Amino acid sequence: MIILRFISYVIFGVILYYLLHFALRAFFVPRSRKREESEAEELVQDPQCQLYIPKRQAIKKRISGRDYYFCNQKCLKGFLERTHS
Repeated sequence: MIILRFISYVIFGVILYYLLHFALRAFFVPRSRKREESEAEELVQDPQCQLYIPKRQAIKKRISGRDYYFCNQKCLKGFLERTHS
């Protein structure tokens, strides 16, 4: 009888642990981290060096009504020199 009671307490404890673990984990994960994990980051290609970079890190330049994205100022300058010469 005592052994059955002990086993039921252990099973109840394990179930309670996992329920609290998942509930608290979902509650304490920052919303921004959840968003970053669930959304894929858009990549854009630098027209000068052909490198793919995250859009939020790229240097955006509107040229002749079209948006271009560059990995750094050097590529931007090279692209402007190449296209406007």
